[in-house]
Amino acid sequence: MEKDKTIHSWYCEKLREIGERLRFKTSWDSLEEKELYHLANPDCIWYLELPAELTTISDLPEKIPLIAFELLYSEKEKNMRGSFGSFLLRGAYYGVFVLLKPEDQSQEEFLKRDKYLRKMINNLGSKHLKVWYAETADSLANKFGIN
Repeated sequence: MEKDKTIHSWYCEKLREIGERLRFKTSWDSLEEKELYHLANPDCIWYLELPAELTTISDLPEKIPLIAFELLYSEKEKNMRGSFGSFLLRGAYYGVFVLLKPEDQSQEEFLKRDKYLRKMINNLGSKHLKVWYAETADSLANKFGIN
């Protein structure tokens, strides 16, 4: 269990660093928000930060969630559906599921999880939900010199 958490945390941090290199805001400061959504927080969110000149004279938010990430390491079908709920609550334009394969998981089981996830996305008819794999995150991190 501890190893699962370590791999999960490692990829969360990697996504935050990538987002920062791309000049996104990658965290939220409001404790209120954290408490409100404590049961359905995506693992990482990349925000667009609007200029203060715009937000002070309008009702636009300071930060707009652009891409929310959910890392799926050992989650089964029910938890995958719950991860989709966290995207809805945060209102990000894109939701990216990062499907990770535990060392002790067979390739057959991994492909079964992948198939279920893609079927769920297809059935929802959303073009705003994407699936990445560890290799995708690793490739982006390498591009920015993040290990």
